[in-house]
Amino acid sequence: MRRNIALCSCVIVGLFCMPNVTVAVPYSTDFSTDPGWTTDQPANYYWDATNQWYHARVENNAPAYQPNRYFGKLLPPVGPGFALSWDVQVASMQWSSAVEFGLFDSQLKAGAGLPGQAVFATLSYGDSGRSMGLYADGVGGRSVVWGPYNGWQVGQWYTCTLGYDPATDVATFGLRDRGTGTPIWQTGLLVLGGGFSNDLVFLGGSRYGMGDDGNYSGVNRGAAAQANIDNVYMAPIPAPGAVVLVGIGASLVTWLRRRGALCSMSL
Repeated sequence: MRRNIALCSCVIVGLFCMPNVTVAVPYSTDFSTDPGWTTDQPANYYWDATNQWYHARVENNAPAYQPNRYFGKLLPPVGPGFALSWDVQVASMQWSSAVEFGLFDSQLKAGAGLPGQAVFATLSYGDSGRSMGLYADGVGGRSVVWGPYNGWQVGQWYTCTLGYDPATDVATFGLRDRGTGTPIWQTGLLVLGGGFSNDLVFLGGSRYGMGDDGNYSGVNRGAAAQANIDNVYMAPIPAPGAVVLVGIGASLVTWLRRRGALCSMSL
């Protein structure tokens, strides 16, 4: 009995004292009710109660460099890794506009290549046609990979998956047809610098700073994209060491329960 008590005490103390084990609760919404997302432009970003999805009208134009054109949900730190999925339908898109979605730090700057950290996917329209990309702004700077042009269609619903694995420092993105499940694109990239030093706490989209600089010829200041977003689900992934320790602790607790030790302990 004393051996079981000692072992159980070590398990409990270990579970409470392990660093970096705290994991945020998974977040999800199907927009059947108001998700309470925040935005600086409620006329452009809002919950559509009739269709039960979230509507985003993403404009390049803005009055000045500041955290603007954002929409989403501020969450507890979800790191260091995560798995995210959502459905998206692009209703319209003008040249140089885009719809970006993922996880950002509290500065919301990384979406326009300004200082900040984020992992996000983009559906955009440029000189070569409709494009898609995966961006990771980590400790070492920006890494990006682009997919095949004209792989997605206006008006079609797609399911997106986005994730970051802290064990490998790899970010991944996948796009598939929501109705048929047919894969459109799957990709991954190494996050420069070995992950993220900032907490990725903002789930949603940010178009910070796009089009504010009149000398940036690659952006049409008046361009806009409209999209509908549905069925968002985000699950955090803890650090690799924490996964191992939590697994060991859970196994020990299960073993002790089977022996009846937890129920019969007395001091």
